[in-house]
Amino acid sequence: MGTVQATLARCREVLARHYGSRLGKAMRYGSAARGSPSPESDLDLLVVLEDPVDVVAEARRLADRLHPVQLESEHYISAKAASAEEYEAGRLQRPARRGARVTGADRRERYTSLR
Repeated sequence: MGTVQATLARCREVLARHYGSRLGKAMRYGSAARGSPSPESDLDLLVVLEDPVDVVAEARRLADRLHPVQLESEHYISAKAASAEEYEAGRLQRPARRGARVTGADRRERYTSLR
């Protein structure tokens, strides 16, 4: 599974299977979202979940669930969980400033869906 698109598709499958109806959105950000990943770029993912969300516990779950995908990929996968309520209200802190940038008034515009 060498391509970014194949890795993202596999992540989406794993997340949908694990979270089911709790999965609100799964989006990429950073260089992959901008369409300019380099061979050394990681894949930054934001996983928006229905409440309640314990971001520390979800970080562990995401790492566990995405580990098999990571082993098949040429890219490091960096996934962060967020509450749907926080996301919709625009109260998320800017994730991992590595390449993430705001492109408009709506802070959510820097994300692109995995679909």
